[in-house]
Amino acid sequence: FIINTLWDALLELDDLTASTNSIMTLLSSLLTYPQVQQCSIQQSLTVLVPRVWPFLHHTISSVRRAALETLFTLLSTQDQNSSSWLIPILPDMLRHIFQFCVLESSQEILDLIHKVWMELLSKASVQYVVAAACPWMGAWLCLMMQPSHLPIDLNMLLEVKARAKEKTGGKVRQGQSQNKEVLQEYIAGADTIMEDPATRDFVVMRARMMAAKLLGALCCCICDPGVNVVTQEIKPAESLGQLLLFHLNSKSALQRISVALVICEWAALQKECKAVTLAVQPRLLDILSEHLYYDEIAVPFTRMQNECKQLISSLADVHIEVGNRVNNNVLTIDQASDLVTTVFNEATSSFDLNPQVLQQLDSKRQQVQMTVTETNQEWQVLQLRVHTFAACAVVSLQQLPEKLNPIIKPLMETIKKKKK
Repeated sequence: FIINTLWDALLELDDLTASTNSIMTLLSSLLTYPQVQQCSIQQSLTVLVPRVWPFLHHTISSVRRAALETLFTLLSTQDQNSSSWLIPILPDMLRHIFQFCVLESSQEILDLIHKVWMELLSKASVQYVVAAACPWMGAWLCLMMQPSHLPIDLNMLLEVKARAKEKTGGKVRQGQSQNKEVLQEYIAGADTIMEDPATRDFVVMRARMMAAKLLGALCCCICDPGVNVVTQEIKPAESLGQLLLFHLNSKSALQRISVALVICEWAALQKECKAVTLAVQPRLLDILSEHLYYDEIAVPFTRMQNECKQLISSLADVHIEVGNRVNNNVLTIDQASDLVTTVFNEATSSFDLNPQVLQQLDSKRQQVQMTVTETNQEWQVLQLRVHTFAACAVVSLQQLPEKLNPIIKPLMETIKKKKK
């Protein structure tokens, strides 16, 4: 009777209910007892467990933790043969847990998410896991790649409002639903969006790395020989390899970083899967020798171009032509840096300019120099991370090239920055 009452109580709770944490914790604790487990018939768990979903996204961290502990208890106390209740809700459970990971900022809870995820993968047969996960791998990778400063498209997220009983009045629920529609979600949680840039970057990278751990473990299931038989026209492992390669071919640093992280985590768990290795290893080596301006710096890079052109135009207005020294339509960061230092100084020093005119030009130069510096700093961070994680992925795959310098260099640079 008590356990049924607690399960039913989950239908009545919301973010404002003071007893939510106590009820969830009590339920989690009671489920550890064998006598209680025997009372929960397999078929009923298929209906009961989804009642926990909304509490994975609760505003109070202790409630989120209790919800995870409840799921872990249910999974860990069932053997694989008695987990038939899990199969119908497996896709939703995977989706909710992964979404929870992407939105979480607490290290303790992220570790618990990983614990629940690994238990879930171990309790469901691999063919069911692959069937449930493959349709969502692309979407999950996209969630993991979410830019830290942009809200997540709500169409990519599962709705997590509680399902009320039929007798529950609709007015409050409807109001709550409307509030959730306008709530913006960010990777590593909306509560960290106003943190200082260094802290925000840290929690976002931590969420990405845990998401990579979850997907890395999932990749092991997708690469399992039992679900990649010779007679299959399209093998899951081959599809996975092509999906990862697609993102490695993009000009987005976040896409390259995220895929490299997933490969690192997958390779740490499973050393051999030719379908994936053959697809990604050559591209990873190419990335190590590439120096391109990533999609993520498009805005500051465009601003830098415009400001450089305005500075060149201002110099031309006082009959100082520097076009022959910076004659590219699109300047590189190095060329822009030269423009606001060497080129500007040499060009202005050879003219006897009015002090007021020179001051105005130098003021514009300083503004452009700030933009160039900011753009360069953003690019340097992205470039080092892309090369570092690509190098880690190559090492993890144990497919080293003859020349090791492209792998060693970014790793050493990262170590130097870490020491500083």
